[in-house]
Amino acid sequence: MSEVNSAGVLADWLREEHGVKLPRRADSFGNFNCECPKCQHTRKKHKRDRPLRVKLSQDGCLWFCHHCSWKGGYGGGRRVDRK
Repeated sequence: MSEVNSAGVLADWLREEHGVKLPRRADSFGNFNCECPKCQHTRKKHKRDRPLRVKLSQDGCLWFCHHCSWKGGYGGGRRVDRK
């Protein structure tokens, strides 16, 4: 991914690279809650909960799942994806 200059570019990258389905309003910078592609299918209770928190900014993006602790980010030419 080249320089980050648009929230839409980041949202598209997250969809394609990690399967994160952000809401349509994610074409602007900000914080978003969504379903986690790593753990959502394993949940027995609170199946509609949105534990994945995604922050889109001009510097890049960060994400953290409050259920499975999956986290990562992209920005400044660096990419991090951790469990």
